[in-house]
Amino acid sequence: METTKRTVLFAALDWGLGHATRSASLIRAAIEDGHRVHVASSGPALAWLRARFADDGVTFHEKPGRAIRYARVGTGVRIALQMPGFLRSIGEERRWTEGCVRRHGVDRVFSDNCYGVAAEGVPSVLMTHQVHLPVPGVLRAGARAFVRGQAARFGEVWVPDGEGERGEGRLSGRLGGPALHPRTRFIGGLSHLPADGGTRSEWAIVGVVSGPEPLRSALEAAYRERFAGALRAGERALIVAGRPGGGVREDGAVTTWYSPDSAALAGALKGAGRVVCRSGYSTLLDLAQIRVRAHLIPTPGQPEQELLAAHFARAFGWSTSSQRAFAAGAPFPTTGQPLHLPANTEALAALRAWLAKE
Repeated sequence: METTKRTVLFAALDWGLGHATRSASLIRAAIEDGHRVHVASSGPALAWLRARFADDGVTFHEKPGRAIRYARVGTGVRIALQMPGFLRSIGEERRWTEGCVRRHGVDRVFSDNCYGVAAEGVPSVLMTHQVHLPVPGVLRAGARAFVRGQAARFGEVWVPDGEGERGEGRLSGRLGGPALHPRTRFIGGLSHLPADGGTRSEWAIVGVVSGPEPLRSALEAAYRERFAGALRAGERALIVAGRPGGGVREDGAVTTWYSPDSAALAGALKGAGRVVCRSGYSTLLDLAQIRVRAHLIPTPGQPEQELLAAHFARAFGWSTSSQRAFAAGAPFPTTGQPLHLPANTEALAALRAWLAKE
């Protein structure tokens, strides 16, 4: 019997590219199964998704939302001052989603960490690895109540992680559980990188840049300076800068790719002597997909990345340093063991089962 064809709205949070990249495999599966697909995000995340699915009949939308702005110093205070606007944006997302559902006949809504992208009467999933927000202990009860209230608007909550043994066995650590929604499921890994790692290309060092400005560009510049000084004769380094449409840049023995395809990125990571990257969760999922370890540099002022870097250092032995220390010349060894969390198999099975439900 032919599967019912759905009109599906996928929404991805636009704080960097990570939510867009990890949603890509789900979007691709829905397209290949013949569903009518709408994709909503904004900024570089939407640009990345447009480039990836430009020829697939997808309808793209610029959704409302507040892009959190960071600073080179005082980031924590700056983020706190933006929280009222972020909370208002959840209501703006909700009104936009209701309109999109009416105009386009959407009958399934899939939200990657966009709390406002849900509509009354339409089956919906919230995907998040931050079931528990990374806040100080005194604020945790309030944060749990906030997430529980937002998640209640969705029919299900999906966590892209393995279930693990308590928090330490999971990639997401204490962020991913225990559950706050009665219909929570762990869907395994998610990654846009091919499982076989692509065609290997050999580099002494590969540095992956991600996250918001101005910190993204500052890390790119720090990579360029530190890598040039760390290379021995005949060695080359690669910077993957995550800026759609930027092309390629050459600075002596340091090459910068601004928008490589997934296979090229996987091959470069697999062939690297050392990898340096942010501790963003989608990046960690990508590394676990292809069994590559890395030195982690959390985005300054992002408690989630700081917590994840500390979790990977404690639970898995990975090395980490602050961006300031790295730029000032701190060593960046690669320690610990590569992890493996196979991506997409469980998640795609869950997606197809959800889309098939009446």
